[in-house]
Amino acid sequence: MTKGTYSKGKRNHKSHSLCPRCGRKAFHKKKKSCAACGYPNPKTRKYNWCTKASRRKKTGTGRMRYLRRALKRRSNRRRFEALPALLRKAILTAAQVTEKRMPPRRDIHKQYKKLKIKIAERRQKREKF
Repeated sequence: MTKGTYSKGKRNHKSHSLCPRCGRKAFHKKKKSCAACGYPNPKTRKYNWCTKASRRKKTGTGRMRYLRRALKRRSNRRRFEALPALLRKAILTAAQVTEKRMPPRRDIHKQYKKLKIKIAERRQKREKF
């Protein structure tokens, strides 16, 4: 057998197909294992001699459907907790009144004014006493 055109024509069976876990065409049909991620194995295939490959597979290279939302919630929570106590209370009361998760700005402003008036009345009562 020669190593030219004749032998190239014999290469018509595929040994690898798409992997159910990583989606790459590295799943060996007969061995039933993925060459890229080691699929039936619960641990993902990773070696230190190939650092670039691990960088390509890391968190943040894909869509991060859940993690992106989780990080956004955390940053929003931090921003909310950094607000002054009076404004925070105004937002929470406006949310209860309007029955919306994020109430409109005008409703927040109304509640903020009401809270300020209450505080001013309390100060006047203390001064009178």
